[in-house]
Amino acid sequence: MTDKAMPDERNRRPDADAPPGGADDRGDASVARTSESAVAASKEGNERVDAPAPPSTKAAAPLIAAVEIENFKGIGRPMRVEFRPITLLFGNNSAGKSTVLHALCYAHEILSHGNVDVHETEIGGDRIDLGGFRNFVHAHDSARTVRLRFELHLGDWRIPQALEDKLVSPLDGTDETADSSWFPDPSKRPSSAWIELQAESRDEQPVLASYELGVNDVLVGRLHARQPAGVALEFNPAHPMLERTLRRPGAAPRHDPKRTADSWQTDAHADRVREATGTHNGGWRQSHIGVLGLFSPLPHWNEILFLDDREQWSADGYDLTTDFTAMASALFVGIGQSLRDELARFRYIGPVRALHPQTRIVSAARYRALETPAADFTSGATTSGPQSAGPGSWADGSAAWPHLHTSSRRDLIEDVSDWIAREDRLNTGYALRARSILTIHEEDAQLLSTIREYEQLRKIYGNAEGSVDLADWARAQAKAIVEQAGLHDRQAALAHCDRLRAKSASIANGTPIRESADDLTRKLQAVVENFAMRKSIETGIRREAERILRSAEDLRRLLTLSVQDIESQITGSGENLVESSETLTPAYCRRLNDLLPTWEDKVLVRIYCAGILDGLRAMPRDEDNSEIVEKLMRLTEDLRGPGDVSAEVEQLLGRFQKAIQATVGSARRKYRRLATLVATVENRNLPSGFGELAAAIAAHPSQREIGLITTKNALPVRVADVGVGISQVLPVVVAALDTDRPGITAIEQPELHLHPRMQVELGDLFAQPLDDRRVFLIENHSEHLMLRLLRRIEETHSGELPEGKPALRPDQVSVIFVEQIDGEVRATPLRIDENGEFIDRWPHGFFRERAAELF
Repeated sequence: MTDKAMPDERNRRPDADAPPGGADDRGDASVARTSESAVAASKEGNERVDAPAPPSTKAAAPLIAAVEIENFKGIGRPMRVEFRPITLLFGNNSAGKSTVLHALCYAHEILSHGNVDVHETEIGGDRIDLGGFRNFVHAHDSARTVRLRFELHLGDWRIPQALEDKLVSPLDGTDETADSSWFPDPSKRPSSAWIELQAESRDEQPVLASYELGVNDVLVGRLHARQPAGVALEFNPAHPMLERTLRRPGAAPRHDPKRTADSWQTDAHADRVREATGTHNGGWRQSHIGVLGLFSPLPHWNEILFLDDREQWSADGYDLTTDFTAMASALFVGIGQSLRDELARFRYIGPVRALHPQTRIVSAARYRALETPAADFTSGATTSGPQSAGPGSWADGSAAWPHLHTSSRRDLIEDVSDWIAREDRLNTGYALRARSILTIHEEDAQLLSTIREYEQLRKIYGNAEGSVDLADWARAQAKAIVEQAGLHDRQAALAHCDRLRAKSASIANGTPIRESADDLTRKLQAVVENFAMRKSIETGIRREAERILRSAEDLRRLLTLSVQDIESQITGSGENLVESSETLTPAYCRRLNDLLPTWEDKVLVRIYCAGILDGLRAMPRDEDNSEIVEKLMRLTEDLRGPGDVSAEVEQLLGRFQKAIQATVGSARRKYRRLATLVATVENRNLPSGFGELAAAIAAHPSQREIGLITTKNALPVRVADVGVGISQVLPVVVAALDTDRPGITAIEQPELHLHPRMQVELGDLFAQPLDDRRVFLIENHSEHLMLRLLRRIEETHSGELPEGKPALRPDQVSVIFVEQIDGEVRATPLRIDENGEFIDRWPHGFFRERAAELF
């Protein structure tokens, strides 16, 4: 498959038009395999058709190599599914694809909880309800036996440590471990195994009837339920790993040639194991011994088998040695425990995922993520962060958000964000944003606030010594006040002010002003002479001149305030300046500039009229002069005229002074507080915010706050507001990119609610990064996803793989077509060659519906 042959995924239709049963268009003479031919080729009459043998270069394999299922839900006759790193289950709706995933959940319930009559599963949460044994046994026939057989790769298997510690006691004098003692030759170690579980109904009660183990393709034995009660170990004494631990009476065991027969004869734990004569089971002679302490064939994990030494055995049997007990325990318990642990880490993501997991965090499943109030260390905002969710919450996808919150890998968030955001990937239009959240307790809150404020100060006003220069801070505040008051543009106002001061000072010193007010003199001269008010008028004139002089001087002091003056007031040690509700704005200075010309022009009239009014008010009243005095007062007021702005200037000046004093006073109080803060922090040697705060942070670990933002303008959005597709695909992306993911991650319909372009990119998602020890078990209907995988296989083989795209080999992909034939679920494995073409024909054609619509 080259770019020329297949310009894009839309034009690919492998074998859709090839004749049934004939050779393909490459001239392959092999018979194309259909479901019917596959069944015919199988000795068992079902899907035991082996997938192609993987190349010898394959470096690793998952622990669970395959599973065989019988009499479970829609599967009647045995059906085998082989696992590869990417295992795809295709087929029609209700064909039985999900049954494979449900079988793994059921096996976990048996191995982890001893639960046979299962309804809701721990891994499936509220998304998988098996309904009990009577419901999921095939055809609801309680006489059938549900059988689950797991084929295992044991290349990296070792005896679990907790079991090892108990098995090592017989070796106390040898300085060996149990693992190295039982398996000294690497070539004879367990390299493969199978474990088979059989569940059936006895006396209307579902029970585990048998737990069978085979190692290196040879049956070791089984634990099975006795009638009416108890459990027996039925074993194959000819198995190489058991044979060397057994001996006839008086003979030394094969396991340790250094031990003599006499030493074994005196073993207090030795007993006789009867060999059943003439009994064959699948070609092997079977021996039996009772197992105490078990109520079902499931062994106690991390415990040595307690074999019954009270039963009477015939003289031609075997002596029961501690070596045999240890070996049987290592195999039956140790290997089974590895399977149990693998299934306990099995991750299942169902087809109907929570719509808004960010706002709900988890579903209604019984394993719920908890939320803990926290404080954002950066902004001080209150938020919440979830704790890790239980396994059942993966089933509805809601566990993805808690997993991102609690994962120790910060790059996981970045990887997930890249995959949902980048144009060459899913390109959803959204990305993830993560912030660190810290829970701060009340006793730490003040210290946190202090450190945060100090760090902000040091960032702006830090000096060469790494401290805070508060004089620089005060200078900056003073400059801001000058700008805020508008005092930087005051030359014209100062000129008016100086002339006002000169005039009012001269008059206050006794200089006559009649020469400057001739009109008033002529009009009021008769009044002044007739009433003899000269002295009272002159006193009033001087008093008014002095008041205006004081106002002018106050104004000049205000207008000549400099940055240095204000800085000295901020850093001064005197009493705090008055507080006021007046707000400092440039409007005060602008209004003064507007009023000062008029005030200067009218000041002499204001002074003279004020003196006359003072004299008239001081003049004694009687019937003869009262009327004329009132008339003169009105005349004087009219002469002063409506243009007198003295009162407005004085009022505005008072407000301006209060506003500046209040602003400077606020800066002074803050300066004093900051001086205390800086001294507190720097005297504690906390210039970088460590010390006590670091201890507080260590005591209260941080959490993450993760949300969605738009890639276009980085606006935060809620998951509920961005469409269903995001909430459906995000759990899939998180599970795929999690390098700590379990051995098997099962996903039903990952393409749900996704555009075809995104479905294609899912192929690259599952192929990158690919780990041959882990499995993606994917139940889907997406032609687009399949085509992308085929394309990557061809590009990898031809050397035309685009930069940054994942390499893929045929042996890393298993494609299984699941269908129902005559009421039975059948599975057909379909092989892929290095050119990204199917070797085996798709049953009924590969997505033939598209071809039917197009052609």
